[in-house]
Amino acid sequence: FLFRSREFEQMEMQFFINPEKINDCPAYEDFKDKKIKILDADKNEEILSIAEMLRRKIFKNKWHAYWLYYSYLWFLSLGISPENLRLREHEKNELAHYANSAVDIEYNFPMGWKEIFGSHDRAQFDLSQHEKFSKRDMGVFDEESKKKILPCVIESSFGVERAFLVFMFDSFFYDKSKDNI
Repeated sequence: FLFRSREFEQMEMQFFINPEKINDCPAYEDFKDKKIKILDADKNEEILSIAEMLRRKIFKNKWHAYWLYYSYLWFLSLGISPENLRLREHEKNELAHYANSAVDIEYNFPMGWKEIFGSHDRAQFDLSQHEKFSKRDMGVFDEESKKKILPCVIESSFGVERAFLVFMFDSFFYDKSKDNI
């Protein structure tokens, strides 16, 4: 019932990036070789490094990879087994019209793999649409470059109830003695 309830608590973050620096993620070297199980848009499940996911265009930029990877680590840091987590790239026919790319974190519930966290590279879609329909400039002044830019947006979101459910399932039903984190 938590997956389709009428009321739920949603947490969301919008990260704004200068489009000229979309791949200038200073932490990239720290996590590029980390490997995670992923189901790609062609329904192939494999374990890939973040760098390989970027090469395959699952992530279109390093900042999107950064936010998704560190969100994945958040679940691990709170005790969720990596065996029960995977990334899932959205298929082309389900990719939202505003998304440059979309990747979810899924948990293997007793009823199958279900989304627990979503991450979208929205590029400049949102702000360009606001500009178009409001007839107002949505650009911001970038202190470093000393010019006005229209930022790109990375959106991350998840439901509090689903996260709670994941922690409950994993703590009660997963045999931690087999875990090798």
